[in-house]
Amino acid sequence: MQAVADTLQQQTNQPEDLVERSIRNGLMVLRYVAMAMLLDDQGFIEERLRGWLPEIVKAYETQAIDRQLFQLLEQKLAAVLTQPQLHLMKPMLDQAQAIMLDTRETVASPRAGVR
Repeated sequence: MQAVADTLQQQTNQPEDLVERSIRNGLMVLRYVAMAMLLDDQGFIEERLRGWLPEIVKAYETQAIDRQLFQLLEQKLAAVLTQPQLHLMKPMLDQAQAIMLDTRETVASPRAGVR
């Protein structure tokens, strides 16, 4: 992950604090993906990430950085893992990325129900 973080910091022109936040979130995502693999439970990712991660991404507007982070992470994983290993990890990593970048309205607006 350090190589991914270094490359991301070099390639982006985003503020450093947002890049660091994206990297921290990426590390947490990678940990949850690894745990889900160990548990053989893809639902684990949904349970652990859905409630908070999309909101953080939306609040700090790190979608562009997060997309770039995932591209770099996939390149690095493809370079260090064998095809069968990557094949095991990819579905869960894709699921985590989809959750992370899901910025649909998840909190009811304050005007909901007002006529």
